Amino acid sequence: MSDLLTYAYAVVRSAEGLREATVPLRGVADSPVSLVTDTGDDQLGLVVSHVPGQDFQEDTLKQHLEDLEWLEAVARAHHGVIEALGEHTTVLPLRLATVYLDDDRAREVLEAGRTMFAERLARLSEHVEWGVKIYVEPSAAPAAPAVPTADLPPDAPTCATAGNSKVFATPCTKRHNRPPSGWRPRAASTPPTVSGIAYSRVFSPTRAAPSARTS
Repeated sequence: MSDLLTYAYAVVRSAEGLREATVPLRGVADSPVSLVTDTGDDQLGLVVSHVPGQDFQEDTLKQHLEDLEWLEAVARAHHGVIEALGEHTTVLPLRLATVYLDDDRAREVLEAGRTMFAERLARLSEHVEWGVKIYVEPSAAPAAPAVPTADLPPDAPTCATAGNSKVFATPCTKRHNRPPSGWRPRAASTPPTVSGIAYSRVFSPTRAAPSARTS
């Protein structure tokens, strides 16, 4: 096995200036980013870089994926490449840590999936992906509600209270004086309060949503 593996970030559609846009990019392990093209279709390309093979062998990778610091660094580099190229063309991201033995193997995968990749890129063209978070303040649990006595079953033991010239009743909570099994008061639920909504554009109009991993 070579000391280096080919790390794949995304499948992209060819666009003017795309290859030049990859030149300043640095990917995982601070490696230069480049394009692997389909020999039978110059409209498709695979965005790749070369990473240390020992870090992405199966056993080692499993350990790395449990290392949050390592995982964060790889995820940020992975997303950074995709985000940068999304400014120039439609991008079909691949799953984190998608690696191949070399560029030739990566090219074979690109050519084998040519039709599928082209169809997905066409569907995703000119779409925007947004990330949305809704922040909610949970409401306090409401007290057991008082209900009119007319709404209670005849055999339901109650503790009577008065309010607004009507007689209300709440279920007695004494251990020896509980309502019969199956009876429930009409509870009034209070919906949670939405305290804020945060949103951000994940991909620009040319960017795509993540795809399934290509092995």
